[in-house]
Amino acid sequence: MDVALQEIENALANQEFELQYQPKVNFLKGRISGAECLIRWNHPEKGFISPDHFIPLAEKTGLITQISAQICSMAIHAIGELRAAGFEGTLAINTSPLDFETCIIIDILQKAIDEKEIVPSDLQIELTETATLNNKDVISSRLELLTDMGFKLVMDDFGTGYSSIDLLSQLPFSTLKVDQGVIGRMANSTKNLNIANMVINMARTLRMDVVAEGIEDKNTYQFLAYAGCLEAQGYWISKPLPFDEFKLFIKSNPQYPSSQLGMIYHAHLNNVYFRKSVLDAMLYANCQTDLNMASVANPDIHFEPKNTRLGQWYFGVGQELSGRENFQAIEEPHRKMHEIGKTLFESNFENPDDAILAFNESFELVNKHLNLLETELMAEENARLFEEAKGGA
Repeated sequence: MDVALQEIENALANQEFELQYQPKVNFLKGRISGAECLIRWNHPEKGFISPDHFIPLAEKTGLITQISAQICSMAIHAIGELRAAGFEGTLAINTSPLDFETCIIIDILQKAIDEKEIVPSDLQIELTETATLNNKDVISSRLELLTDMGFKLVMDDFGTGYSSIDLLSQLPFSTLKVDQGVIGRMANSTKNLNIANMVINMARTLRMDVVAEGIEDKNTYQFLAYAGCLEAQGYWISKPLPFDEFKLFIKSNPQYPSSQLGMIYHAHLNNVYFRKSVLDAMLYANCQTDLNMASVANPDIHFEPKNTRLGQWYFGVGQELSGRENFQAIEEPHRKMHEIGKTLFESNFENPDDAILAFNESFELVNKHLNLLETELMAEENARLFEEAKGGA
C-alpha cells in the first residue's frame, strides 16, 4: 500500500496514529510483566496501515521524530491509566536513531518525570543495533543521558546486524531482545538454537536481561524458559491489542508456565566464571611479564555474595525456593567461596595452596547443591508435563 508524505503529515496533525500493546511474560513468574507499544495508523479512508508502509518514508523525510514524540506521549498517558488500574509492569517504546540527533524524546521524558507522570522504571527504550551505527558518538551520548535519568535501554532485533557484540561494549544497553527470526527458526535449525543459547549465556555474563520475541508455540516458550531467558513475547501469548483490550487482558491475570531451571543452569555458569576469574587474576599477578591486561587483573566480579551474578538470583527471585534443603545448603559455601576468593585475589594468603584447596572445596559444594536442586525441579517439571500430556490425550 502506497502512502504519500502529505498523508503522514495529515495523520500527525489529526492524531491518526495509535498504539497497540503486545504483552510480555516473565518466565520466572509466568505472569504478564509488561508490553511493547506498537504503532498503528488508523487512516480515515484506508483503515489500519502497517508501519512497514509508512515508517521508511517517515525515516527518509525526518517525520519519524514527530511520530516518535507522539508515541512517547501516548505511552506516558497509557502508563498513568495502567497504574491507576493496578498494573505494575513496564511499557517499551521503539525509537529511531534520528530521535537521538536531537533531545526531543529526552525532553518529553524529563518533563513527564518532573511532573510525576512517570518514573524511569515505567518505560523501556528500544533501539535496533543497526540504528546505532551512524552518528554513533552523538547517539551514544544521548543514550548515556537516558541511562543517567534511570531508563533501561533495550537492543532490539539482536542477531540481525553486523557489529552487535562490539556495540555491547560501547553502548549502555541493559537488555537484549533476540530477533524473532532467530527464535522462529530454532525448532528446525541447530545453528539458530545455538545462537539463541549463546545470546542468553553472553547476556547473563554481561549482567544483561534477555527478551525473546516471536514466540508462536508452547514448546518454544518452554525451551526458552529452561534456557534462562527472562521475558517472552509473541502470538502464542497474545497478538498486539488495542489499549482497552490490553487492560481487559491484564485484568484477567492469565497464568503461563514458569520455571527456575534456567536460572539454576546460569547459577552453575556464574559459579564457574567466578572461580576462573579469581584463579586467572592470581596467575596473571604471578606472571613475570610486561604484558598489560587490566581486564584479567581486575575482572568484572564482586566479592559480596549478594552482588554476584549467582547471588542476585539466590537472594532475589530464587528465594521462592527457600523452603528446599538443597537451596538453603548453597548459601554457606557460596559465602565462604567469595570470602576466600577475595583474599586470594588480594594475595593475602601465606600458603595459597591451602587457600586454593578450600576455595575449590566451597566451589564444589555450591555445584553439588545446585545439581541436586536442579534434579529436584526437573523431576517435578517432568511430572507436570506428563500430567499435561495425559490430560490432553
